[in-house]
Amino acid sequence: MRGKKLKKRKLMMFGIAILIAGLNISMYAGNSEKEKVVIVRGDIDVNRTLGEQLEQFTTIEIKKNDSMKMGDSVVRSLGELTNKRISVPLTQGSPIPKSVLLDGKGIGQFASSTRVYQTVYKITGGVTQLPKGIKTGDKIDINIMTISNDNKKEKRLDVFMRDVEIQSLTEADVIIKVSQDDFNNLTMASELGKFVLQLPGQKSVPSCNELSEEDKSSKECYRDADKPGTVTSTDILKKIQAGEVINQADIDEAEKVKENLPKKDEQELSNPDQEQGNQDVKTRKNRDDLINSFDR
Repeated sequence: MRGKKLKKRKLMMFGIAILIAGLNISMYAGNSEKEKVVIVRGDIDVNRTLGEQLEQFTTIEIKKNDSMKMGDSVVRSLGELTNKRISVPLTQGSPIPKSVLLDGKGIGQFASSTRVYQTVYKITGGVTQLPKGIKTGDKIDINIMTISNDNKKEKRLDVFMRDVEIQSLTEADVIIKVSQDDFNNLTMASELGKFVLQLPGQKSVPSCNELSEEDKSSKECYRDADKPGTVTSTDILKKIQAGEVINQADIDEAEKVKENLPKKDEQELSNPDQEQGNQDVKTRKNRDDLINSFDR
């Protein structure tokens, strides 16, 4: 009896050893074997088929175990990209999910992947107005420059649209995502004036009014005067004539110095009979004469 039990125990231990060895071999094989997967290595133009821009992709090898986790959900050869487009931009280094691939390159395919009542609008030559490095997905503001119909021909700059998402870029043009209603507004506006594009900051910071004087020198904040608004050519001419077109920080500093002066000194500084004061008046007059000559 005892001999039979010992024999069974040996057989069990032998079986366990074989099982462990098999698992080790499987794990080693999984880590040593490689499988291919296609990843993005450059910027993709969503308006072109992927087969037309294969240079933006590359094939790499990854461990079989890691590859098995992705299964058949990703592209594994460049040939799978022929006559395909993507509906969303992909970051560099990412694999290509098959779920984002679209067939063909026709306009019907684009429309079928765009939600109802949404379209795109092309701003011709818009790229030259924006900084280098701007990409699909960035948001821009659209201002419009118009000229009055009266004899004054006054120029006016207004904010027209804010936080408009860029759908794609060509060498010269900016294509933006808009509703069909916005498309109509943009089309009409383009007949009335010239679009001026702006790349607004997206970082959230507090108002300077909410910070102490000490925090203002060490923390980022925005002033109410920084917010965009309507500007006319008359406004600019008045600023120039009034000598207001200088650094706002210099104005603030000058006001602080003036407030701290004794009353007597302040009166002396504001005395129009002083030589410096006369010189300022003369300089101002020369500047006004120059501007008025342009008006004529």
